[in-house]
Amino acid sequence: MAYKQHFIEWFSGKQLPSYWTGAGTGSTSMSDSVDGGLQVTTGTGAYNEYAIDFNTIRQYAHDGSVLIAVAKLSSTASAIYDVALWGTTGGFARVFYDSTTDTYFELSTYDGTTSTSTASSIAIDTAWHVHKIETGASDIKLTIDGVLQVTKTTNRPTTKMEPFVRATTRTTAAKTISVRYMECYNT
Repeated sequence: MAYKQHFIEWFSGKQLPSYWTGAGTGSTSMSDSVDGGLQVTTGTGAYNEYAIDFNTIRQYAHDGSVLIAVAKLSSTASAIYDVALWGTTGGFARVFYDSTTDTYFELSTYDGTTSTSTASSIAIDTAWHVHKIETGASDIKLTIDGVLQVTKTTNRPTTKMEPFVRATTRTTAAKTISVRYMECYNT
């Protein structure tokens, strides 16, 4: 049974709302620029990461939900970035980029046992992009900037999920993912 929760976050104001929880080595801050959104920034140690989520409040269906996020990366080198619907042990569906192995934004899915990724045709850059992940009963779709890029039918998540944003650095330089809008809802 799908629940009709609908969540919209504009990431504006002076601080991150209290229903978000941050974890890892790093921080969040609101950008001091027009439509700069929230900056999720790693610490400066190798493999430091910082993520925000709903503190395991997972209300979005693995087989019928949508995540829309407007995000950009601070750098395309030595970093890993995620914008996701996250269910931890029951899986996830995420827009993913790992600078050591990827050239394009990917749809990465995990069913609790196996994780696989399929590349889009959109090369990684530091521009703002609209990412849409749509989970369904038989597939998961990734749309970037209004164009369907990937449809996956394998390794789909099996439990409810929550919004999730993460940055990871592979070096001693901090990395940032900025998010200025996020919307999640069950279909």
